[in-house]
Amino acid sequence: MGIECSPKANLNLIDVIASAQRTVLYPIAPLYDSIEKQLKPDYQRALLRIFRICDKDGDGIMDDQDLINLQKEVFNQDLSK
Repeated sequence: MGIECSPKANLNLIDVIASAQRTVLYPIAPLYDSIEKQLKPDYQRALLRIFRICDKDGDGIMDDQDLINLQKEVFNQDLSK
């Protein structure tokens, strides 16, 4: 990622700081292999486990009710259709 900035002209400084902060707080390297262009195996297993936990009826499909239940359980908010 590259952002053109100039402290002298006060150009894009906020964008640079925000990008640096996001990179430190939410690193993608443990999740995604940028060379192979695929998710890392541990992350794939974690996502699959989350999917299986959320798929209450066990049909292998995340239907509307499963999503509503996930939203309610994780974020304590109702998800409208």
